[in-house]
Amino acid sequence: EIFLSTSADTIAYTYGTIRPQGVRAILSHLSIDNTDVLTDVGSGTGNVVVQIFANTPIRSVRGIEFIKARHLDAVRHGDAFKKAFKTDPSRDLQFVNGDLCKEDYSDSTIVFANSLCFTDALMDCLRKSCEANRN
Repeated sequence: EIFLSTSADTIAYTYGTIRPQGVRAILSHLSIDNTDVLTDVGSGTGNVVVQIFANTPIRSVRGIEFIKARHLDAVRHGDAFKKAFKTDPSRDLQFVNGDLCKEDYSDSTIVFANSLCFTDALMDCLRKSCEANRN
């Protein structure tokens, strides 16, 4: 379900992408409703964020991505989705170019991280943030 890219354009970054069938498998284990807020930390190009927004009644879904080029791709994907499909204006699809250790996502009822390539420091930061947020 996951494939990695270590091409030259990723410099020292390793990037894993979850394919749509992987997202469907994850969703099959969650009971998402219209009160939930999901944050995907390390959201890359936004494929998980858009798929969850498209296939659940979730109130809000956000992706936080540190690498600017991937964030901009995510914004383009989200805009293209909203343009192609009529979306409920009461639901929120957002992308943040930021650092998961500095961004506030304390309103999240679900935090998702495809964290296979996260450093120990990032994992520690994520753990502390989730422990502080008991939504």
